[in-house]
Amino acid sequence: MNTGGQGSPPNDQLIVRLNNGTTEVIVQTVPSNNPFATTWHQSDIRIADFIAPSDNMRVSFETADAASSGHLVEAGIDVFAIYDDTNIGINPAVPNADNGLQLYPNPAHDRVTIQLPPNHALNPNMPLLLHDPQGRLLTQITLTQRQQTITLPQLPQGLYYYSIGDTRGKLVIW
Repeated sequence: MNTGGQGSPPNDQLIVRLNNGTTEVIVQTVPSNNPFATTWHQSDIRIADFIAPSDNMRVSFETADAASSGHLVEAGIDVFAIYDDTNIGINPAVPNADNGLQLYPNPAHDRVTIQLPPNHALNPNMPLLLHDPQGRLLTQITLTQRQQTITLPQLPQGLYYYSIGDTRGKLVIW
């Protein structure tokens, strides 16, 4: 999304739509005044919260700008994935985008980098806990720095949940 042009404030938006072959709904609108409009951020959308899932699902992304604004229209989608999420046992109460924690790449293969925000307390030997979708603890990795690259245990492809202190999120392993 853009940051303005021709001396005027930005007015782009990104709209995400789902269509199940019968009905189409808007599941997310990201306006240009969103604090994440000029940065990458993770967004999880549970299809059943918006529309009845079907075998004919389609997702579409639309971005636009007022014709008279003189702005460049920009939007990007990266690492798009669809998965069955049972979300048992872990409460993903605080999404990454809201607390400043960065865990990347996500999806990951064998290692991830974790960067804690300046306001996140780094307690000695703070653990990163990794759980399976049923809530079983798979591994505990000690964090010793604000930014640290860690090697993941060998796990099958799938969706996993991590927690660091009171911060929780999802990690896809491919």
